[in-house]
Amino acid sequence: MATLMQLALGTQRVLPTAYIRYQDGMNVVESIRVTSFVGSHMKVVTSTVRASGRHPRKPESGETPDQAYIVQIAFYGVDIGKAAPSPINNVGCRCSCKAYYFWFSWPNMAAGCSFGTRFKPYVRKTPPTDPRYPPKNPGNIPGLCKHQLLVASTLQNSDFYKKTGA
Repeated sequence: MATLMQLALGTQRVLPTAYIRYQDGMNVVESIRVTSFVGSHMKVVTSTVRASGRHPRKPESGETPDQAYIVQIAFYGVDIGKAAPSPINNVGCRCSCKAYYFWFSWPNMAAGCSFGTRFKPYVRKTPPTDPRYPPKNPGNIPGLCKHQLLVASTLQNSDFYKKTGA
């Protein structure tokens, strides 16, 4: 298990560019829904993040200009109705983007900070000794993608951590 702060530090170590990209204005949080699970002392934040890509361009026929990613962050050990979630609660997280899948899905699952069903295991198609394609996260350090960082930042800037209601 890990906290949001620990996962953010892991991201800085493994993928420092994610810290720059989540603030570049190319990603926008469209919606946030908070679900409380009283019996299991858990609050789940589900969010849609719209990403327009690194280089916005005019879409070609039949192509959409941007993509929406589903981000989920589950806060464990929350006393629903008595205390608000905090950045130091243990969390489980998930994102539907490829960056999360290739960089952090396996390390997060191994560290117990993944949420939801397991991702399909990745089968490498190139030889592991090929220097052109090194492993994405050889240290298996848990972390967050830029979409998850944006949602965490949005929660931090809102009054989410101050609300105690169910």
